[in-house]
Amino acid sequence: MDALTLVLMGIVLASSGTVGFFWPSGPRKPRGFFLFLIFDGLIVLVSGISSL
Repeated sequence: MDALTLVLMGIVLASSGTVGFFWPSGPRKPRGFFLFLIFDGLIVLVSGISSL
């Protein structure tokens, strides 16, 4: 993958994890999964930016 694809994928992952983490929903919300999405998106974003 090229660097721009990594940057865009990191933005999408981190933003969807953030929205899912702060979106009000039921009591069985998987907070750990959304935290994983946020951190995974940030890692992908940083690796994409560093390879630009």
